[in-house]
Amino acid sequence: MDKIITVPFGWLLAMLYNLTTNYGVAMIIFAVMVKLILAPITAKSKKSTMKMSRLTPRVKDIQERY
Repeated sequence: MDKIITVPFGWLLAMLYNLTTNYGVAMIIFAVMVKLILAPITAKSKKSTMKMSRLTPRVKDIQERY
C-alpha cells in the first residue's frame, strides 16, 4: 500500500536529481512541487475551517436555547 506514494515520489526525486546533479537542490525543488500540488487542498481546508469558526458562536447560542 505504501508503494502507491513512495514509488512516484522516488521516481520524481530521481528525475530531479538527474536534472540538477545535486540532492540538496533536488530536494528543495521537490518540496516546492509538493507544496504547489497540495495548495488547492490546503486552501479548501482553510476556507472550511474559517467558515466553521464563524458558525461556532451561533451553534453555542442555539445549544443554550435548546
